Amino acid sequence: LLADGGLFWAGTWGAREGSEGTWEEDWYVPKRFYSIRTDDQIRGAFEAAFRVLSFEVADPGSGDSWHRWHYQMALLAPR
Repeated sequence: LLADGGLFWAGTWGAREGSEGTWEEDWYVPKRFYSIRTDDQIRGAFEAAFRVLSFEVADPGSGDSWHRWHYQMALLAPR
């Protein structure tokens, strides 16, 4: 629920290739389920429900295997 004129900020991890499932290297028990979306996939999902005012991607730049992901950020407004 957004107030009249309110904005919604969303942030999630994404990657160049989308995937779903558990992560073999996950230390957490039970292993967590991930839904990783490409930039086009997540932007399309946002556009289906909102006006996308801003969409940016940040690369954490680490050599760790899980850092093949990047962070997707969007500023959204109601339609």
